[in-house]
Amino acid sequence: MLDGLTGPMSGKMKYLSNEQCEDIHLSSLEVLEDTGVLIESKKALDM
Repeated sequence: MLDGLTGPMSGKMKYLSNEQCEDIHLSSLEVLEDTGVLIESKKALDM
């Protein structure tokens, strides 16, 4: 899912494997799903 990144995140040094990046990504999605986010900006809410 995260393969093929371009731009500033596509450097040559690699600290995490693709599997580790995928695990972090999926875990962050779970946090967003379970906890959610609070949007207080009326401008953002009106989008």
